[in-house]
Amino acid sequence: MKLDPEELPQELREITSDVTSILGTLYFTPEVFDQLNELCVLKRLTPTQLIVKAINSQGVRWEEFIAEVMYPLKPDEPGI
Repeated sequence: MKLDPEELPQELREITSDVTSILGTLYFTPEVFDQLNELCVLKRLTPTQLIVKAINSQGVRWEEFIAEVMYPLKPDEPGI
């Protein structure tokens, strides 16, 4: 499965760009990979569309995570 950035909304492109700039490997067992491909076929989605749906479905949890880990900045403190 290869992610096509052009299919992502701008906000997700930025997040994806940030995440993919960190070196690492995401490994799926052959069984999981087969299940993901089958899900794409059943839902009539491209792999990119499946990824976008998965990311979008986590919006509320993402906001909760950000609220937990981000500390308010002091007035003279630079943003990230």
